[in-house]
Amino acid sequence: MSNESKIWSRVKYTLLSIVPWPLFKGTALVVGSIVSLIVTSGVIAKGGSAEEAQAHLVEFLTSDVAIKITALVQLIVFVLALLIMFKGLKRNDYGSPIKAFPGLTFPGTILLMAGGTFCVLMILGMLSTLAPGIFDSYRELIESSGIAGFTLVSILTTIVIAPFTEETLFRGISFDLLKKAGWSFWVVNIIQALLFGLTHMNMMDGIMYGIEYFNIVQGAYAFILGLFLGYIRERTGSIWPTILGHMVFNFMGTFVANWLEGLDETIGGICVIGGGIVFTLLGFVLMELKRGKATNE
Repeated sequence: MSNESKIWSRVKYTLLSIVPWPLFKGTALVVGSIVSLIVTSGVIAKGGSAEEAQAHLVEFLTSDVAIKITALVQLIVFVLALLIMFKGLKRNDYGSPIKAFPGLTFPGTILLMAGGTFCVLMILGMLSTLAPGIFDSYRELIESSGIAGFTLVSILTTIVIAPFTEETLFRGISFDLLKKAGWSFWVVNIIQALLFGLTHMNMMDGIMYGIEYFNIVQGAYAFILGLFLGYIRERTGSIWPTILGHMVFNFMGTFVANWLEGLDETIGGICVIGGGIVFTLLGFVLMELKRGKATNE
């Protein structure tokens, strides 16, 4: 292959790796627009004014409805992502879930992502002190989205649907395409994690209403989560472990973080720091032990 062909191939696959970002955001925009159009049209059809329709839309989009819309978006994107993976990339990253967890991969993944969750909680604690305005906006956004709720839909969306969808997009499509582009693992990992982080930010809201509405907090910890999951993807060669890891992270972020908030501040801080150090180190050790065994074989 000539140098020009290699350069073109790298550029092509790198640009294609960005597709999951607009795919997710575009689907969310289309679904949200359709729902808004249906709701407002219903009010206007009954003789209501445009102002009344807008007020009804705001009232309609409660956290319970918002999480259902999120679930719908996730499911639609998951189907589209599977079509891209199996028709476009012609890779079988799912493979057998049993073969995807050889040796100590299963406990290693759980411990590593538990540690990653505590690391993210440490960072969130620092952000709440350094940038309270941005952090407060993040909390308001999470509450209005319904993600922080404990309904059946919110739990299924957060702990089951989102991991399948987002891992297929980023540790599946983006990761594979960046590998095809010929980048080193660390470049691949940073780019796919960056795309993952950007997907969790609200770019248009930030541009229109100010920095508080960019959702920088969620974008930042999604980037860190993406780095952890990209490492697992590289070590295992499958996205089954990253789906498990994503589920562990979201489970702990939903239930364990809520439990920690009820503890004394000092005790909670010790648990977070200690858990972050111990679980992360143990997770890395188990993942590297598995890697060493595979290399020797």
